[in-house]
Amino acid sequence: GALVAVAAFTVLPPAGSNDVVSYAIDGRIVVTGHNPYVMTPGQLRRTGDPIARLAPRTWVNTPSIYGPLATAEEWAAAELGGTSAARITFWLKLWNALAFGAVALALDRLLRSDPARRARAHLLWSVNPLLLWAMVAGGHIDGMATALGFCGLLVLRVRGPGEEVSGVRAFAAGLLVGAATACKVTFGLFGLGVFWASRRSPLALAGSL
Repeated sequence: GALVAVAAFTVLPPAGSNDVVSYAIDGRIVVTGHNPYVMTPGQLRRTGDPIARLAPRTWVNTPSIYGPLATAEEWAAAELGGTSAARITFWLKLWNALAFGAVALALDRLLRSDPARRARAHLLWSVNPLLLWAMVAGGHIDGMATALGFCGLLVLRVRGPGEEVSGVRAFAAGLLVGAATACKVTFGLFGLGVFWASRRSPLALAGSL
């Protein structure tokens, strides 16, 4: 049911927020050879760009506030979508939808032996209408960052009491959480989970940093 809802929201026009238009414009700024951390949507609009003319007044004079990995995602969508706002936003929503679905499938596999926890996880994530609306229907870039941060914590999962997190796993977790932070800085909070899981092993703690 969750995957059907995700597929439906992916092909429908963005809803609930105009943030995805901001992502599309940032991507167009990169495609046209400019820097989205310096150039604003208003400046791009003055060049006659067909996507930038859609910029709402609230952030027309604000440069990008997202990280380099998010900018790369926006650039790829703009390259694939060309001068069509609908195509650019579709690609942005598609990647978020795939990330959302990947987390749902990972939760299902992780908790398959505990029906109660499995059902709780799906209610909180997979079929949660607020998350479906914000991340998938709205096309928020948080979907990709959440999946990366979640995978970072998943790498650290121990399989039994007394097992310690290895340095290699802590290093992989640090890379994934770093990638999430490179989408949006607030996802650096996942690092607290990595720190807590690695706190008993100096090697693992060093690897996570």
